[in-house]
Amino acid sequence: MREEFSASNLVKMDCQKLCAFRKGSEEVAVTDLMLKGNEYAKEVTKSEYAEMEGIFYSRKGSPISIKFSIDEVQIKDVPGRDQIHRLAKIIEHKMVSFDPNKDYFQKALLQTAFYKSLLIYSDKKLATADYYDGPKHELNLTGCSLFSTLNFGGTLYNVDCDEKRVMKFFVAKARASLSFITAEEFDEKNPDSWEAIGGKNVIKVNKISND
Repeated sequence: MREEFSASNLVKMDCQKLCAFRKGSEEVAVTDLMLKGNEYAKEVTKSEYAEMEGIFYSRKGSPISIKFSIDEVQIKDVPGRDQIHRLAKIIEHKMVSFDPNKDYFQKALLQTAFYKSLLIYSDKKLATADYYDGPKHELNLTGCSLFSTLNFGGTLYNVDCDEKRVMKFFVAKARASLSFITAEEFDEKNPDSWEAIGGKNVIKVNKISND
């Protein structure tokens, strides 16, 4: 039986909380801040490709899948000498309505890097999420040059990473969350996801501009 995970939960929850949530002993309340964040993402999205969902399937070990939803995908076709070259920018939008702490910013970077990694290791096919109240689209980004950007309250950052390292960490976290014992062991070994992955040595960040 294949176990399915939410990429967002893998970033936002520690392993023990994720385990409890999956077993039904932990609930996640939808807060006003979360709803405002969704509205912010909708307001700042410029392209027609909003809330584009994809899914990653593991090829090794116990079968798992990880579903992810990219806030926005921007497509640009660049004429080449012999053919059109397609560029795809995936964007994660984060509302900042307060003075953000380092942990909030690092989790936003982790999420941006993880979603790009998931896309690279998936079949690169995306479709508008069912819950999105707007036109539906499908995208196949096979052969595209992929770039990822974090919009952090109007400040834009290019985010690049070692996708293999990022995937290894989160796939291990997903598998560890399948039991309370392994979840506790994972959290004890990895109390800080940013540092556990390798921080700025693995996730490269370059400020572009204020939007």
